[in-house]
Amino acid sequence: MSEDYIKQRKKIRFNSMVASILLFGAAFLAIIYGASFLSVYWVLGNYPIAIASFVGALALSILCLGFWLKIVLKMRSKLKALDTAVPAKAVVV
Repeated sequence: MSEDYIKQRKKIRFNSMVASILLFGAAFLAIIYGASFLSVYWVLGNYPIAIASFVGALALSILCLGFWLKIVLKMRSKLKALDTAVPAKAVVV
């Protein structure tokens, strides 16, 4: 295997891991902030705002996870295309 192949493979895997960490972190923080707004507004008596803020935070976390899925599927297809481009065995004549 060539150095370019190994370098590209590592780059794709690294980008996938970074995207996973950032987007899962964003989804987690959105849920935490939504829960905190829910609790604060619930205690203050603003039930519609509390529920709306929590539902909005859940929608944002679902969007983050959907974006993560889109990125990971694209990276997997790039990785598969990279693997099929490299011949399995080289014949020396």
